[in-house]
Amino acid sequence: MVDPDTRISLILGGFDGAFQVPNNPGQAPLGFAVKGSSTFNSADLNETQNEVTVFAVLSLQKHVDAGDAQISVFNRTSTLRFSPDWTGDLLSNGIAQQAARRDIATGAQADGSWRLNDRHTLRAGFLAQIEQATADTTSSVLPVDASGAPTTNQPFNIVSDQNNSGVLYGLYAQDEWRLTPALTLNYGLRFDAIEAFTHESQISHALISCGSRWTARRCISATRDILFRRRMSL
Repeated sequence: MVDPDTRISLILGGFDGAFQVPNNPGQAPLGFAVKGSSTFNSADLNETQNEVTVFAVLSLQKHVDAGDAQISVFNRTSTLRFSPDWTGDLLSNGIAQQAARRDIATGAQADGSWRLNDRHTLRAGFLAQIEQATADTTSSVLPVDASGAPTTNQPFNIVSDQNNSGVLYGLYAQDEWRLTPALTLNYGLRFDAIEAFTHESQISHALISCGSRWTARRCISATRDILFRRRMSL
């Protein structure tokens, strides 16, 4: 806490997991040789996978006169790496594939409210996030002829690297209108959009009335999409 009206918070977390992929004993090789070897005990396959996720959220909360606001920035990074048994997988499956995946999301979110008077409180906020995903794959295979039979026992690698990024964002504004001590009307607009593997956006409006009497509360809400747009990604 910086002062009675200001607070800063930091949240950190992470996960690191290493896994040995279970084997399936008793599987017969496919009948060809890899680097001079044509037999392999499938119970001795050594396939491993490592998964790591870390995240951080930094937030600032502030109270000024009749207003309250919070803004946060965040990041999440996740990685996955699968390592095959290069010889055993080739003999058992005809392919040994190493795969690496990474996903990084970074963004900001803010929310605020301002009490105009005893009857009206305005609220607004936004969310913006950019995410990048990469996929790197190395496949070890044997060259084959037109019939599918290997032409040599020396494998070669096929490399496939891909990446893509996308943006997710949205914003809203609403007014809390206190009609009577027992009835409050909330109304506002919200816009959401995504630009990634697909491209979509939407504008919605909401009308929510809440009544209270003693400890019982009743809310009736109605929402409706007034615009929907979809474009197929190229």
